[in-house]
Amino acid sequence: MDLNIFKYTPFQPKVDEEKQVLTPQDDLADISNRLLNNDGSFNVVRKGHVAKNMYQSLMTATWLRFFLLVFGFFMIWNLFFAFIFTLIGVDQIGISSKGYFDDFAQSFYFSVQTFTTLGYGRLSPVGHMANLIAAIDAFTGMMTVALLTGLFFARFSKPKAHIAFSKNILIAPDRKGNKSLQFRIVHQVKDKIIDLEARMTMTWLEKDGVRVRRMFAKLPLQIERIFLFPLNWTLVHIIDENSPLHDLKYNDVLSKNVEILVVVKGYDETYSTIVHADQSYQCTDLVDGAQFSAMYQIRKDDTLLDLDKLDDHTPYDFGE
Repeated sequence: MDLNIFKYTPFQPKVDEEKQVLTPQDDLADISNRLLNNDGSFNVVRKGHVAKNMYQSLMTATWLRFFLLVFGFFMIWNLFFAFIFTLIGVDQIGISSKGYFDDFAQSFYFSVQTFTTLGYGRLSPVGHMANLIAAIDAFTGMMTVALLTGLFFARFSKPKAHIAFSKNILIAPDRKGNKSLQFRIVHQVKDKIIDLEARMTMTWLEKDGVRVRRMFAKLPLQIERIFLFPLNWTLVHIIDENSPLHDLKYNDVLSKNVEILVVVKGYDETYSTIVHADQSYQCTDLVDGAQFSAMYQIRKDDTLLDLDKLDDHTPYDFGE
């Protein structure tokens, strides 16, 4: 069984066309086409009738984008009401006209005070039309504050698994010296995760006129579930005759764009719910002939876990 194919080496030079091996340019183009991004999102662009969900968009947006959207809505809505107040006449909100731009600015300030229910008292609507518009403005403001309060709470309290994955996935020896596929994880914060479960699958591309993605081949783990997660956890898939990786050549790994997908989930006591984390390893993340270095040190009164050593590994010679 030849597994030296997984060595973390530069891409191979172009070979004979009859061997159907991809050129380096083709390799690079294919390997960039991963299924799962590093942030856990799918690298998939949807075309056609895509369902829109405003709540989901606001929940998944970055904080910067979220604040910009909220501020944009606030400004546009108050500019709209400022235009309406200016249109009906600023005298109906207790302002003496001094020109369009000054009237519009004063109307905008009045709309902001009404929208946020501040009401400083200097300005107030006069007449049925102005009071009706002010009521709609205030109602919109109250609804906006209520919705934003819920969104802020939901975003801050959204469960998140602070689980870090090793940068590389190794072809390393198991306890019996057999070749295995290994990566490791660690919990980055102090809260407790229990009943942790991990699953690993392999996906790849095949060329049948066009590129077709084959999903999925399960990669059974030596231990798929642990009850406590106080230290790091090295997950091991034994590469034997039953493994989809058995006798796989390096050129096959490149041409098929092999990608290892990992899902880890467990019960977080802080959030009182199940949290999960995802990771994707591409063939260029594979390192052949290596083993992870120890992350923790047992001391007299406690155990020291060094999170900075998550990616540390040393070469290992299988003696083949």
